[in-house]
Amino acid sequence: MKLRNLFLLLMMIMCYNLMNAQKVKLKKEFVYIDDVKVFKYEKNAGEGWLTLFDLDNDDEIIFIRENDNGTDYRDDDYTQYKFLKEDIIIEISTYNYWKNHVKFLYKNKCFDLDGKVDQKKVQNTFDKFDEKITVRTIKN
Repeated sequence: MKLRNLFLLLMMIMCYNLMNAQKVKLKKEFVYIDDVKVFKYEKNAGEGWLTLFDLDNDDEIIFIRENDNGTDYRDDDYTQYKFLKEDIIIEISTYNYWKNHVKFLYKNKCFDLDGKVDQKKVQNTFDKFDEKITVRTIKN
């Protein structure tokens, strides 16, 4: 009986995750979320950055930089999300695939499927997740 209940619980969790998962693709210079074209993008994996641009006017909206601090190990790596018009930088000690960075921002409603940034949601994401890595690690 317990095994059956555990199995049902796991199945419910998996179904919930699948229903709420967004499908993010970076393909041919465009970002797609659930098959909707949201942004243009440019990336330089060698230098560790991705920039998201407005579809209509090519304005740079979000700049994402992965910083490995010049070391071979991952413990000191972090990512910066720079919202250029809002002048907000979120620093999180994570290193991930580019599409997962976009998914993280979309999941936290920093922007919608029209590519419009919600400053209030960006501020909420900053308040919840920013680790102030640069401030903590710069020596005077």
